[in-house]
Amino acid sequence: MFCSISGQVAQEPVFSPKTGLLYEQRLILKALETSGECPVTNEKLDQEQDLCKVKSSSVSLPRPPTGDSFPSMLNHLQNEWDSLLLEQVSLRKELVETRKDLATALYEREAAGAVIARLLKENEGLKNQLEEFNGDHAANKDDMELENNGQGTQGTLPQAISERVVKCNDELVAARGPWQKKLKSNPVELKETDWKANRTLKPHKTNKPGVSCIAVESFDIRKESSTSKWVVSGGADCDVKVIDGKLGQVAATLSKHKGKVTDVCLSGNMIASASEDKSMILWGHGENGAWKDSHVIREHTKSVTSCPIHPTRELVGTTGLDGLWCLTDISSGDIVLRHSVESSKFSCGRFHPDGKLFGMGDKSGTVSIFSILDDPTKGNATTLDHGSRVNSLSFSENGYLCASAGDDGAVKIWDLRTLAVFSTISCENKGAKATCVSFDQTGGYIAMGDSAGGIQILRKPKKEESPRVDLSGIAI
Repeated sequence: MFCSISGQVAQEPVFSPKTGLLYEQRLILKALETSGECPVTNEKLDQEQDLCKVKSSSVSLPRPPTGDSFPSMLNHLQNEWDSLLLEQVSLRKELVETRKDLATALYEREAAGAVIARLLKENEGLKNQLEEFNGDHAANKDDMELENNGQGTQGTLPQAISERVVKCNDELVAARGPWQKKLKSNPVELKETDWKANRTLKPHKTNKPGVSCIAVESFDIRKESSTSKWVVSGGADCDVKVIDGKLGQVAATLSKHKGKVTDVCLSGNMIASASEDKSMILWGHGENGAWKDSHVIREHTKSVTSCPIHPTRELVGTTGLDGLWCLTDISSGDIVLRHSVESSKFSCGRFHPDGKLFGMGDKSGTVSIFSILDDPTKGNATTLDHGSRVNSLSFSENGYLCASAGDDGAVKIWDLRTLAVFSTISCENKGAKATCVSFDQTGGYIAMGDSAGGIQILRKPKKEESPRVDLSGIAI
């Protein structure tokens, strides 16, 4: 007869009708004294009622040994062994229960993960529905304006603003002749040794690294030089940083955008910033030296991709992926001209130096140039076909050339008089996209950047040669 607890032959067997198991009497009594339960079945047992002695061959016990004899030591060891057996049984039971609890917890965790995934999917679906609703709402709004003004256009420029634009254009055209005579027939030579890093700054947050755009004071041919010390940068951290270029320190952090800053523009004491959060913000520099937002424009239904300031410094233009371009009065924050182009997704925009034209690039590879003095609904826009998404535009100060940078890794220079490609420049980093392009103030140099981090500065060719200055390895 074997004990259900120890698995050994029971010397004093007892039987429990309640559990149907056989025990060693001393082991079950110790267990009942400890917990009052059967260590095998966890059933409550009563020593008097639930245990019955089992008759077996009687063996006369020896005399009680003394504490220092071998029989006494063996008896102590037997008691210790019994305690270990009871503890082992208890540990096995706890192990089984722990495994069950662990399996239950893992199942609940998996179920919770499935519920969270479903909720995230539903949340994404609701966001898409909201965007579609906003798009439909914007389309309905455009349709209403179409009935009144035609093709989503909010009228034309007010007469007072048109007169100021014409006056500004006349001043710029008159100033350009004497200014060009001061320039040499060929631009000065630039060498790699002429360039060096003046200061290196990391103004934006490190948890969302990336400087997405940068701007310095807009060039005004009437002044011929700029005394502004400010450098403005926009980042993926949604902040606009105003940097003191002379001290090399961040003078102000403008935090109001909720999305990546896509474009910044600086003109005098005014900063315009565009963002993926569908807004454009105008920041002013107060008399107390602090920068603060003066107007927040939320006219677009998708990401705002550019915010150039007009040469009059009274208007700011915006372009968006919703196919909408607008002109905003800087002083009042009112939209003075609004035009939507069906199936267009404007990715960049810049004003012509004379102030009459507004050029914008499209994801489809088209460059559209509108006259802001004419009715945009009459289809008088000039179009150029770059061939791939246009990421950046720049007009030369001479007024005749326009450069477009595209995903095809090329910068195309257009002659606006003939609407033909004057020159095509490819990125030296093969496979890279041309992400930005800009003429210098003289029109003698053009700088281009690519998605691989390369920078190329090219000189206007002389009649007898076509030299190139490569500064892709220089930190500027």
